[in-house]
Amino acid sequence: MGHKTSPISGRIGINKSWLSFWMSDKKNYSKWLHQDIEARRVIEEAASHAGIDKIEIKRIASKISVDIYVGRPGVVIGRGGKGIDSLRKSLEKVFQAKEIELNIHEVANPYLSARIVAQNVAEALKKGINPTMIMTQQLEKIKAAGAKGAKIWISGFGPIKQARTLKKEMEGGSVPLTTLRADIDYAQLNVLTRVRLMGVKVWIYKGEKVE
Repeated sequence: MGHKTSPISGRIGINKSWLSFWMSDKKNYSKWLHQDIEARRVIEEAASHAGIDKIEIKRIASKISVDIYVGRPGVVIGRGGKGIDSLRKSLEKVFQAKEIELNIHEVANPYLSARIVAQNVAEALKKGINPTMIMTQQLEKIKAAGAKGAKIWISGFGPIKQARTLKKEMEGGSVPLTTLRADIDYAQLNVLTRVRLMGVKVWIYKGEKVE
């Protein structure tokens, strides 16, 4: 399992599970799929500064539940619960439902979440911090969190006057991509800095796990 294969999709049913849990007939499939995509967009926009790890959407009969895992739940909940109330109303419009169950969960250790680490890297790149320094600091924190290994990859095109591609990669510990029992969290995202569009990829190996 090389870099071109997602470590997540290859481990579904082994030690990873789907982030959407529902079944539909042909009549509702397209509608529900678009609602799922739009709901995730709304959540990511509302909780962009909360450190989102994952979003789970479940449909059982007529009941819809949304579970959001974040590093800073207080940012989503808001003062007096105003933030979560506003988000719930927005999601009810998306799902065209009178009521949904919305749960906010705190991620115990954000540095074991590839997505949160990738967001940290992206924010540091926007501030103009040296990529090597960013990767070094994040890998140290990932290791301190208890991970057995991690890898961070940064690439991007430079400004027109410097028409060259930036490629940086740093690894600490082991990241056994070909071992399906390996519990590897993975995330990738794009970030637009002042001078270039950059891509960030993060792999975090937590040990072996079989569900």
